Amino acid sequence: MRVTETLSTRRLNRITLARQLLLERNELSPSSVVEHLVGMQSQMPSAPYIGIWTRTADFDRDALEVDLRNGDILKATVMRQTLHLVTRRDYAVLRAALSEANWLHNTPDAERVAPALRHLASAGPVTRAGILAHLEATHGLTGDDASRAWRGARIRAHLVHHHETALWKARPEGRYVAIDEPALHDPVEARAEIVRRYLAAFGPAAAASFDQPPVSRMLTKVSSACGKLSAASLNSGASWVQATVTGAPSASACLNRSSSWPQSWFACVIFPAQPRPIACASSGMVLSQLQIRR
Repeated sequence: MRVTETLSTRRLNRITLARQLLLERNELSPSSVVEHLVGMQSQMPSAPYIGIWTRTADFDRDALEVDLRNGDILKATVMRQTLHLVTRRDYAVLRAALSEANWLHNTPDAERVAPALRHLASAGPVTRAGILAHLEATHGLTGDDASRAWRGARIRAHLVHHHETALWKARPEGRYVAIDEPALHDPVEARAEIVRRYLAAFGPAAAASFDQPPVSRMLTKVSSACGKLSAASLNSGASWVQATVTGAPSASACLNRSSSWPQSWFACVIFPAQPRPIACASSGMVLSQLQIRR
């Protein structure tokens, strides 16, 4: 059954805040928050602590640090080549999603030196300075060549930041350890999952948004991933509700309420023929012609 619904700017604002877990404090564990947001930026060690505290009712700093010590949450270089806290499962999905990107981890030097770097880190934490010295002495790499090889090889070798660098009172520093090889995922399926979950936490967004830098550089072949996403959505058996946003009748969003996440909405992207963007004041994102479902 199809019905028409009009979303006011305020209602869209409330939906956006709820989707980001910012409308009210939730009874969620630190790992649940990190996973729902598909990672939390952690260039400064304290940042994710504040972000989780903002979203939860009874945040215990020790609970996050236990997850970090146990390796259930990792501090790794992932989206936009910046530091994030991610769950161990999401690390594997993100690595698969980004595996075909035209980035330093796919260069010949990174492929050549990654096994040696992984071997070194398996014996204990390593530092950037120590690795650069090794690359010069063993592989003849210096300067920018060594830096690029290190940046790419540490991703390829699954070296992540030592958990102590992610603790509340930690100082930003570079110490790296090797983790177990992550579970394998199909790259296209992984990209489809990341697109769906990003929209779940931060959408809605226009299809064209995924063709813009830095997304286009990081998530290659996004259209094939979105194609899988659209097919999965259409085959889910959910009812669809056509909706528009007040003041912009051609703009709409693709939202799906999930019973497992109270007051959160899942968004799926479609491909508008003639998008007419509007600005969403609450998030600064641009909306195009989409379709809402619930």
